[in-house]
Amino acid sequence: RMQLRDYYRVSIAKIRSSVTLKGSDDSIFRGKCRDISMSGAMITLPKNSGEVELGQTIDECTISIDDILELECRGKVRSLHKTDSDTLAGIQFLDLSPAQIKPISSALNKIERQNITT
Repeated sequence: RMQLRDYYRVSIAKIRSSVTLKGSDDSIFRGKCRDISMSGAMITLPKNSGEVELGQTIDECTISIDDILELECRGKVRSLHKTDSDTLAGIQFLDLSPAQIKPISSALNKIERQNITT
């Protein structure tokens, strides 16, 4: 499948991750990170996790990927896809500082190397 985006997405299906999304209305959603790029991430949320809304601003997006990356930033829900078992939410990172961008870049490289060797 051809990528039609600015940044390449790296799959983290084989790596332990956790995500907490806190909306501007204090709603909290917890899930796992399916893939990540320099500009956003695809988050898998359990079916019973409540309603995430398209266009919703995420005041606190906390992504933890094994011992590779700890990221806290603002985000926006750019896509939603509901399945029978879960909801996939595409989150665009907002207002990343240079101090946040460098660890993401390093993490993507490390994850890519792990994906190649496994």
